[in-house]
Amino acid sequence: MLSMIFSSTISCAVDPTPIPANPDQVTLSNVELSSSGALLGQYLSTSGQPIANATILVQSGKTAQSIQTNSEGRFEISRIESGQCTFQIDESMYACRVWANGTAPPKSLDSIAIVSEEDSVLGNHWNQRPVHFPRGRLSALSSGQKAVLGICAIAGTGIAIAVSQNNKDNAS
Repeated sequence: MLSMIFSSTISCAVDPTPIPANPDQVTLSNVELSSSGALLGQYLSTSGQPIANATILVQSGKTAQSIQTNSEGRFEISRIESGQCTFQIDESMYACRVWANGTAPPKSLDSIAIVSEEDSVLGNHWNQRPVHFPRGRLSALSSGQKAVLGICAIAGTGIAIAVSQNNKDNAS
């Protein structure tokens, strides 16, 4: 239990060096083109609101094209090849696997939704300066998991005290 709490602060750096993504470990969603051969999609904010007039750079095979989202954040890409497709919006990259109509595996999507990687801010006051603190295993736990961990720690301490008292009573 202590290793869960303390190893996270030991193993985390304040400004860790990013680990390059391994393309073999990326899971791509399968998307089937419409009957007219177009890829349909929508660009949304993290709160689910459409992002209008965003420029998206699309790379499919050897073809690259730039498209704009409409007022509802929707876009349609008509000239697209089957295979891996990447989308670049500002500095963010997204990818999917595109299939011609009628050739996609079961449970493939018929359109895509790209969710912006914008910073989301909750609360009334927000400090724009970045806060650097290690994010370890403990911060990744839900509040319920933290409560169970706390109860286990208290129970373990109680058992240790009881055993210690029992040993003192047996020694005398």
